[in-house]
Amino acid sequence: MDKIIWNEDMDISYGVKIYFENEKDFQDKVTEEYRNITKCDCLVGDVKIKSCISTGKGLNAESITPLEKTDIEINTYYIADVEKAELYIE
Repeated sequence: MDKIIWNEDMDISYGVKIYFENEKDFQDKVTEEYRNITKCDCLVGDVKIKSCISTGKGLNAESITPLEKTDIEINTYYIADVEKAELYIE
């Protein structure tokens, strides 16, 4: 699993809490990966720690499924807002 997970617009980042030493480490990794992908700096803010579920296969709407029949993972994540900074990196 990648350490940093991005939403489609790359304005929200997620990371499983146990993969990072602390919140600052998470913020530093988000900044580093954003810079590697976009060649731009970013501002990372509003960091929260939340329990989340993830699934690669998804779940059917309005259904009941035992957890052991799914690929759901439950983890504690850092979640942060990410905003592109206006400076371009060479």
